[in-house]
Amino acid sequence: MTRAQPGGRRSLRAVLAIGLAVALTSSHARAAPTADPLARAGQLYEEARAANARGDYDAAIERLERILEDLPQESGYASTRAGIHYALATNHEAAHARDGQLDHLRAASAALGRYLELLGDALDPESQVAVASRREALDARVDAAEARERLAAQRPSTPVTEAPPAATTSTGEPVEPLEPVDHGDPARAARARTLQTAGAVLTGLGLTGMVTLAVGLAVGAQVDRAGADNLDLHAQGQRTDDVYAAVRDDLNRQGYRANTAAYLGGIGGGVLLAAGVTLLVFGLRERRRATPRTSRLGSSGVGVWVQF
Repeated sequence: MTRAQPGGRRSLRAVLAIGLAVALTSSHARAAPTADPLARAGQLYEEARAANARGDYDAAIERLERILEDLPQESGYASTRAGIHYALATNHEAAHARDGQLDHLRAASAALGRYLELLGDALDPESQVAVASRREALDARVDAAEARERLAAQRPSTPVTEAPPAATTSTGEPVEPLEPVDHGDPARAARARTLQTAGAVLTGLGLTGMVTLAVGLAVGAQVDRAGADNLDLHAQGQRTDDVYAAVRDDLNRQGYRANTAAYLGGIGGGVLLAAGVTLLVFGLRERRRATPRTSRLGSSGVGVWVQF
């Protein structure tokens, strides 16, 4: 560590507050680069998070896409760009749950693909498999929906036929038609189960992300204190240059890992938690709409339709 590190620590804490600084390496900190791209990205990310919280997923998607346009293309920002792509995928899925547009599922799959490309081997194998499986599920949903659309387009129109004569009793009186039975909407019920399952999974992942953020910040604070102690001991002559440099490099590696955990927890956890709760609400609403109406007879014998 160098004398410039205390200022770097303050800058790091400010950037972590908006969850957009995982790509900054120790060389960035020593060179004290301009924070303009990250400051702008942080502002847009806060707007995206607010839009997601109120259910305006189109606005959230627009803000996230602007972040990707503004961020530099250098490799040092790859992790930050990957996190934004992950947030994009989550918002596109939530938007599809609301309006049913297949383009949202296609965009979500593409965003997850970019996420995997940008992180590469930096992502542990279990996470790679989880994200790849999520992307395959999105592609399967798109394929199934497109197949249904093709089948509906090929289905011939129903010919118009004359209504059959009204049924009569043996005395010639017309038979009163039976009250139609509502069996509910199986497709909507299936969609409700899917939404609720996805919501529960995303909510759990979001809570895990929040824990990861807290752990990353705590470890980062410990690394900061250890770095300050190392710097003081070196300044007092109690540590040689070689020992000081070895401790500094080890702390830099620990700090980078802590920053990575905090970033992924902050970005992914917040977005996943909000999206999970939203999907749970949509799933409950769909389930209520899919529940069939049932007929009950009161003491007077009059049929009463009840919607549950």
